[in-house]
Amino acid sequence: MRIDINLASQPYEDARRFWTNWGTALGLLGFATLLLVFVAATRLINANHERKEIADMESVIAKFDAEKAQAEATLNRPQNRLTRDRSQFLNELFVRKAFSWTRLFEDLERVMPAHLHVVRISPDLSKDNDLEIKLVVGGDTREQALDLVRKMEGSKRFKGTQIEAERTKDEGGGNVVCALWRNRRCGRVGLMPDLKQTRNRLKLIMGILAIVDIAALVVLFTPLGGSHEARQQQLAQLNQERRARATAPWRGLDKKIPLAKQQIEDFYRERIPAEDSTISADLGRVAQQTGVRMSSVKYKTDEAEIAGLQKKQVQADLSGDYLQIARFINELERDKLFYIVGGVQLGSSESGTVRLQITVETYLRTT
Repeated sequence: MRIDINLASQPYEDARRFWTNWGTALGLLGFATLLLVFVAATRLINANHERKEIADMESVIAKFDAEKAQAEATLNRPQNRLTRDRSQFLNELFVRKAFSWTRLFEDLERVMPAHLHVVRISPDLSKDNDLEIKLVVGGDTREQALDLVRKMEGSKRFKGTQIEAERTKDEGGGNVVCALWRNRRCGRVGLMPDLKQTRNRLKLIMGILAIVDIAALVVLFTPLGGSHEARQQQLAQLNQERRARATAPWRGLDKKIPLAKQQIEDFYRERIPAEDSTISADLGRVAQQTGVRMSSVKYKTDEAEIAGLQKKQVQADLSGDYLQIARFINELERDKLFYIVGGVQLGSSESGTVRLQITVETYLRTT
């Protein structure tokens, strides 16, 4: 057997080691490329699905908005304006009346320190339609009031407790033959395998794979693929808006207007009196049933924010024990006539008898 080897023009190179090193590198790079391409493709497919969901959700919301605009146009028709105005006015009153004085007294009993008494309670509706309670208390020491504030701050019933003001009154490598045998080459063997061209091809392939990897990384870590979390957050927000619009009161408004008109008329007839005497007699009945003594009752009449009604503000001085006063306020909250307790200011308390001034708001029909 004759072997022609020109070591000057073609240096010996172990093919096994060559393929081991380069094959391993190519295999690892190919696996990483497949993995990155799979992840990037999955990300793009999911992103396209999520973008389609977002577009579909926005389309649904746009339809709801178009329906809302049509409903608003229906409400603004001359024949429906009175029903619209009355509905808005009553809804605002219902929000105020939803405040429960009975529940407030129960909650205050849980947090009120000893030797501290309530001077004045005034509920009010904020600009965000949140119900706020202004509470004025009195006691022997400033620490008693701070103890109440700490308990209210730690309570689940009282949120956002703030102090507005304080006032204190001062007192006192292998060889050639081995390499040929391992390659199982029989007969005349020419030149050693030329691995230079193979190496260049492998470099080219690996370069292409690297470019593919870079492209996949660009998809994964740049805004090109977008943020999955941002899309999910957008979807959640859009879904919330869709649900809110799907249950909005203006849906099917053309069928609701006649029903709302009838309900408002029934409410006016059953719960808003037409004479002052009805209010006075009803307040007297509640006082008698609860055992509260009522004196110095003052009535103030103002025009209401809606036509056809007058606003009546009643201020009365009450006296009785704590249970009688609580029952009186509870009866007003559940009375057939429409009352809103606007505020309570406590006076003196002697021998179990509580004296306070209560402000009540109600309405009279003028038409």
